[in-house]
Amino acid sequence: MPKVRQANDINELSSIYIQWIEDLGEVKPCKKCSQNSKKEYYDKNFDLSWTQDEKYFNKELSEQLKYIEENRFQGKHYYVDQSKSGSIKVINEPEYKNHDFPKESYRFLNLFKYWNIVEYFFPYKYMTDQPWNEVLSEMIPKFQQVTNVTEYHLAMLELVTKTNDTHAYFLTEYTTDYFGKKWAPFIYKIIDDRAVIMGFYSDSLARLNNLHIGDVITHVNEKNISSVISETYKYIPASNETSKLTYTHNILFNSNSDSIIIQIVRNDVQELKSVATYDFKEFNFSRPIEDKWKILDRNIGYVNTAYISGKDNVSVINKLKDCEAIIFDFRNGTMANLGIANQLSKEKRVFAKYLIPDTTYPGKYYWEEGTISGKKNNYNGKVIVLVNQNTLSQAEFIVMSIQAAGGNVTTIGSQTAGADGNVSRYDFLGGFKTQISGIGIYYPDGTPSQRTGVKIDIEIHPTIQGIREGRDEVLEAALLYIKNTLE
Repeated sequence: MPKVRQANDINELSSIYIQWIEDLGEVKPCKKCSQNSKKEYYDKNFDLSWTQDEKYFNKELSEQLKYIEENRFQGKHYYVDQSKSGSIKVINEPEYKNHDFPKESYRFLNLFKYWNIVEYFFPYKYMTDQPWNEVLSEMIPKFQQVTNVTEYHLAMLELVTKTNDTHAYFLTEYTTDYFGKKWAPFIYKIIDDRAVIMGFYSDSLARLNNLHIGDVITHVNEKNISSVISETYKYIPASNETSKLTYTHNILFNSNSDSIIIQIVRNDVQELKSVATYDFKEFNFSRPIEDKWKILDRNIGYVNTAYISGKDNVSVINKLKDCEAIIFDFRNGTMANLGIANQLSKEKRVFAKYLIPDTTYPGKYYWEEGTISGKKNNYNGKVIVLVNQNTLSQAEFIVMSIQAAGGNVTTIGSQTAGADGNVSRYDFLGGFKTQISGIGIYYPDGTPSQRTGVKIDIEIHPTIQGIREGRDEVLEAALLYIKNTLE
């Protein structure tokens, strides 16, 4: 970095880079690199045109960089490994302990490391709202100009957010302290720029604060909800608008004070009230344990996939095989695997295409197919799949497999999280954890599930009135659809 800063023109800069490259050792000729690969490549992420840009490099350096590309290393990499599923692991990196707020050169190293991981090994780089090259240009001065540890960690969080990936996260004690360590005791959903209380982390604390399900919150600490959300958007990693609103949950009503002031609407009457905030541990919160499956009226099977695992696939389908229809509810995620779809399909089917990073040619990706096997004694009735913003990752993946199982499958609900498949995990300098989607997941026709979410046949959104009445409008829609199609 000091040498680069002292360079006066392109030739001096190029000479520094040429010497640096030569100091790293000989790049041996690669005969295999020129051979045509049998892999079906996907090149939307691939762009090495910068190596030949005369605005930055002289001819000698550009030729050297082209030679490296054409003779790229083909053996076992020292810094990058790959899991069986195809996701990337960065290895043999120093720990960089005590780098909570490092000096400028290490802040740049941190930025460049993460930026290059996304540049070469993030399958959805081409989908980001902001072109990835522009992200680098924007973030360099931000990493340079931060003046304290909190600003630095917020810059890292902003960088992660620019992946537009619900799988991505970055959480440290400094970001937590910035947004507030104490929580309001309610669970909410954003509807029409307002927060509607849907439940509570603690019923007793909710009663103590006189909070009701269906209360509509329009303002917090004298700011309207939409403005608070817009102020924090750059710090919420998410694939789509639906997920961004969902993941305001640890920002919007958090505080380091003992209370927040909210303005609510209840029974068409506005009310300003002070609500106490708590350490999350005080809630002693856990989601209620529900039945894995049950039979509803009219002989309709219902499966809550949040509570079934791979070993339950066969037994659940067997218990519900005589039902006229089965509803699979993925609105709280899943622990299941492809075994469900195998039980529902009569034959082997391709349900997805995978995009795998190619470590022999960083920046390129190749296709693989995902299949379900099918069973002879499969279920023949109607299948309904329920989804919403909490249908994330594995849940989206299994939904896609069920959708491919046959013509009797109907998906009902609202946009899913849009972050399908597995993840690749990395460390920022100092050991601060982060992750991004590891491989690309697409429908067989090439339609992505990333960002947009899974395909939905009947779109249903909860309403404020429905929440107040304690109704499950999505399940109601599914039961009505089954009734209408079976009569």
